[in-house]
Amino acid sequence: MKCFYLSFSLLTIVFCQTSVAQYIVNQKDSIQSANFKINGTGTASRFTTSSAPAPGSTAHIGFTSSSNETSGRRWNFNLEGLETGGTAGSNFTISSFNDAGNYLLTPFSINRSTGYVGIGTTNPTARLDVRGTIHVFNDPSSQSFISLGSSEINRWAWVKLSNIDPNSPDGIVLYENNTGIGGGSGGRILIKKEGYVGIGTLNPSARLHVSNGTQSVLLATGTNTSPYTLSIGANDDGVNISNNSSYRGFKFNNANGALFTISNQGNVCIGTTDSKGYKLAVNGDAVFTKVKVKAVANWPDYVFDKNYPNPSLEDIGSYIKLHKHLPGIPTAEEVQQNGVDLGEINTKLLQKIEELTLHMIEMDKEIKRLEQKLENRHD
Repeated sequence: MKCFYLSFSLLTIVFCQTSVAQYIVNQKDSIQSANFKINGTGTASRFTTSSAPAPGSTAHIGFTSSSNETSGRRWNFNLEGLETGGTAGSNFTISSFNDAGNYLLTPFSINRSTGYVGIGTTNPTARLDVRGTIHVFNDPSSQSFISLGSSEINRWAWVKLSNIDPNSPDGIVLYENNTGIGGGSGGRILIKKEGYVGIGTLNPSARLHVSNGTQSVLLATGTNTSPYTLSIGANDDGVNISNNSSYRGFKFNNANGALFTISNQGNVCIGTTDSKGYKLAVNGDAVFTKVKVKAVANWPDYVFDKNYPNPSLEDIGSYIKLHKHLPGIPTAEEVQQNGVDLGEINTKLLQKIEELTLHMIEMDKEIKRLEQKLENRHD
């Protein structure tokens, strides 16, 4: 039969045999050391213990697996730590011993001053301080959970498996139940076994799925065929959105298709995904309150140079008759195929205006010369 032994000092304990049970009765005379074997019911108004095989303890109650108090010792209840005033010290601990009765560890403690409970530590820093892994299991027909709160309907949250089968769980869920204080209830955050995280939804379809009623935001929805990273942050220069690829840009879609694309070279496409190499490509109408084209080479002030070979109107007429467009101006086919460079076309149009202006100045001179000639003839 296994038994346990108690070691006490400053207290005399005797056994009283009755026909029903054995009793331990306090005596006035003290006995400095003694071992007591209890095989029945024992009662006492006070135990005072001494001797400390657990490191740092000042008093203990030992449990043994044999009659040998030293080698048979397996567990101790201890008072641990010196009292230095202010309720410090004399903390309650439970210690274990190996098969030879040597100290192993102190897996449980309660701080006398704070009431903090430690598992795996003798210096707990919170109401429950666990140093190590916690396993929560339950009957296979029900769900295990960890609950936080003051009552069944006033708890802030609890964590449990997302389905009732613990052998094939879908994930874990953080629930809320604050109906007792006018709050809400239901699942708030789900982590699926695939690693998908749902906030406001219990059916996430992306690595991070945030839902607010019928509105959702999904992140990390790509095919994961390339190791790219998207970064979003804020600096002194504003909000920054970037990726770590020199080959990929940004694309914005809706149910109608592509809306806005930025290529890896910084080319911007609106209504199309092909910029044709231009910095801005717009497939559709555009309205501007102001457009400014800078750095246009060969602005046609050279037309007013005295040595500029301004073509005659006769030569221009012959060219138009032959080619069906002004010299130096692109044809309709060229515009259809290549579009129009605003800076270039405005330069060429200004060149034609300046050339025509010179012709009009010469025509004005010729008209005035003819008028003067007619006037002189009448005189």
